Amino acid sequence: MSDAGATDQLLAVIQERGADPFLIDAHDGRTLSYRQAHDRACRLAGKLAARDLEPGSRVLVSLPNGVELALLYLAALYSGLTVIPLGPGFGVRELRSILARSRARWMLYVPGSFTRAVDLAREAGIELVCVGDWSAADTEADRSARREIIPFAHSSPDDVVAIHFTSGTTGAPRGVGHRLADFLGNARRLARATGVGPESRFHATLPMTYLGGYYNLLLLPLALGASVVIDRPFDGRMALDFWEVPIRRRVTVLWLVPTIMAMLLRMDRDERGARYCREHVRLVAAGMGPLNTRMREQFEEVYGVPVLENYGLAETLLAVSATQDRPPEAGACGSVLEDVRLRVVDEHGDELPALDPGVIEVATPDMMAGYLDATGSGFEQRLRDGRWLDTGDLGILGADGQLRITGRVKEVIVRGGLNISALAVEEALAGRVGVERLAVVGVPHPILGEDTAVVVTCEPGVTLADVEDDLRKTAQQCLDPAQQPGLYVQIDELPLTPSGKVRTQALRELVIDRFGLAPARS
Repeated sequence: MSDAGATDQLLAVIQERGADPFLIDAHDGRTLSYRQAHDRACRLAGKLAARDLEPGSRVLVSLPNGVELALLYLAALYSGLTVIPLGPGFGVRELRSILARSRARWMLYVPGSFTRAVDLAREAGIELVCVGDWSAADTEADRSARREIIPFAHSSPDDVVAIHFTSGTTGAPRGVGHRLADFLGNARRLARATGVGPESRFHATLPMTYLGGYYNLLLLPLALGASVVIDRPFDGRMALDFWEVPIRRRVTVLWLVPTIMAMLLRMDRDERGARYCREHVRLVAAGMGPLNTRMREQFEEVYGVPVLENYGLAETLLAVSATQDRPPEAGACGSVLEDVRLRVVDEHGDELPALDPGVIEVATPDMMAGYLDATGSGFEQRLRDGRWLDTGDLGILGADGQLRITGRVKEVIVRGGLNISALAVEEALAGRVGVERLAVVGVPHPILGEDTAVVVTCEPGVTLADVEDDLRKTAQQCLDPAQQPGLYVQIDELPLTPSGKVRTQALRELVIDRFGLAPARS
């Protein structure tokens, strides 16, 4: 639950920071102070209101990283709208499922970005609103049409402000709804654990259409009165000149995923990065996937900056973090944040003693409002005893209170920090000529953490060479590039349970053994 003054606290931060920088464009250096960002967000909110986007309306947002997207998110908060960000990472079937359940009448977009989502929204009868020129100066017509709004006048901190869709074990993406109070409360908890605050300057290189980009690298800095340098999402090309932006824009906090860290360690040959980190970067936060202990230690040795691993889910936000004064033990990701509870349970849901492995459950004041239901009309909590979330992760809680992640129960592949539903990939590739049966598993990858492997059994007289080209073309047509499998394998027979289900872990181990793949964690 929130305190009633959460929105007042946020406005107070904006007022107090005033002329201090808030949003900084990574490339042209364009900088908006807190006051300037607030004024522009108010103007955008007026334009949204002029389109009859009333408080409580759901709005699909499909824009690339940029200051404009940040302002649009802030305008939506002021207006009491619920944003549903849509970016890469979903295939056609998943996007159609999301659009059908969104109950959104509008999609805000700019030409040329996420065209598949835009085309499918048009097909679904959703009104497309191009906001490409909305950041330009107002014309007289704009001023006469725009409605004046008072930020948060028609909303409460307990209203759902964002629904982020994530890949799940069922194949259909799950819409996770969060209130503004969840984000602000979690930000305060993380700040107390890590020491980040108004002096921090973040570097936003995660997609802002994902929860990590929306919360970790926008709402979190906003709640703390910090600043954020907004860059394009990280890709392989950025590894060669990654430090150019942090150095030029004076970044002090980096939020990285293990994939980025692995690529920098392999490809970065610029001594300026290590020198800058040692002198100016206060901390590196790492999450959204398992972090190899050796990789963390190597990164700290090369760049001379502490890496604070964290753990959380879309449903819980951040629940665990390492701290500056208490580095995690080998294999651990940190301690539970203030007011958050975590336990490890057996298959019956009974709590286990310290050091016993089991399923991780979390109870937190920042828990989601719920999963969007099948009709899209409301939210379902799905919590044990009304408070405990089954994370689907396996782990050990030490006597020292530090959490160690040991594996996953759920069939979700974490590829480069993005959740990929194994079932969604299976459904997209099912029914191809010559394929008798097909299963998808995650396997270790030295850069991505995990990669997607398709394992097939073929009809008599057919080999993988006969069907692989068709499978790859189908994947390109039906799946987002991030979902497309990197490995195709043929075996004689899938390992099955007595009831005929694929034994996923046994299949995964078979593929790892056949290809000599190194484990993802140490």
